[in-house]
Order: sequence, then C-alpha cells, then structure tokens
Amino acid sequence: MMGPGLFSNIGKRAKNLLTKGCTRDQKLTISTVTASVLVLTSASVKKKELYTHDISSVYKHKNTVINVIMGAESNISTTLTVLEALPSTNLLICVELPDNKGGKLELHYCHFHKNASFATKIGMKPYPVLKISGTVGAPGVALGAEVQYDTAKGEFTKYNAAIGVTKHDFHIAFILSNKGDRIKVSGLYHFDEKHRA
Repeated sequence: MMGPGLFSNIGKRAKNLLTKGCTRDQKLTISTVTASVLVLTSASVKKKELYTHDISSVYKHKNTVINVIMGAESNISTTLTVLEALPSTNLLICVELPDNKGGKLELHYCHFHKNASFATKIGMKPYPVLKISGTVGAPGVALGAEVQYDTAKGEFTKYNAAIGVTKHDFHIAFILSNKGDRIKVSGLYHFDEKHRA
C-alpha cells in the first residue's frame, strides 16, 4: 500500500506489541484449516471461576469472506464481507441471533492515493452512526483525523487527530483522542535488524 495508510493504523504497531494476544484469563484455543480454506477455531476462556466457550469458522472464496461465531450463550454472529464490491468499496453485512436488533449493514469506502487516504463507515440502522477518517502525508509520515456523528443524538460523539512517523527502525505516534481531552504517545524501536518490519 502506497501513501500514509488509514487513520486506524497510526500507532497500531506499538499498541499491538503491548496488547495483542495478552490476557490475564486462562485461554485454550484449537484451530484447524481445511483444504478448501475453511478455518475452524474453538476457544475456551476461564474468567475467575467461570468458563466460556465459542466456536468460530471463517470461509474465504475469491473476494468474499464469511465469518460465523457461536458464543457461549447460544448467540450466533454472522458476518459476510465482500471485498471490492465496487471500486475501493467493501460491503459488510452483520447478523446477530437471537438479538433481532443486532443486525446491521455497513458500507466501507476506502480510497488510497499516493499522498492521502479516505475511509467512511455507515451503520444502516434507523439512526445510523457515520464515521469518517482521512490521512495525508507520504510513506513513513501520516497526519490524520477521524470524526463520528450519531444521527440519533444529532451530534458528533468522537473526534480524534494523530501524527505518525514510521521508519525502518522505529515507529512513533502522537494521538489526540477523547474529544481532545487525552494525548496518547506510543513508540517502538527495533534493536535487532532481523526483527524489523
């Protein structure tokens, strides 16, 4: 991918280093892949004295991904994703059972340019939430912002801004979040050349 990338990727490498895959709970995951690219995963998590189990399956075919998760409380979540349904547009359809209010249709539009990217996300409910984000810059440097507008409340519920710098041996990000009330700074430095991204 050329250009500055998406707003959601600013500071992601440092955050993933500290949080991805980390849990204080006991967790057992078993996963298998079939010849037809069907991934089946079963996970069991112990939180305090309670065990929860879920089973998920992911099927990929050309530009379509189907993800089905059966949760511990007999709830089923299904997501159908069509990548590049239209140029630069991904279509997501999510259905949750038995919760009849959990269904949603989302349209993700992402446009990448040499020096900019733009993404929108619209939840198709009676009062949808509209999310818009954009970044400008060049490979290695990104300046971005995102806003979220709740049509039910008639107000902006989120606005964030960030600056990210990525070089061969380090990543650093400054993120202004929580409607300007919080500043997050994250950084990652590679000491060993073999582990550089």
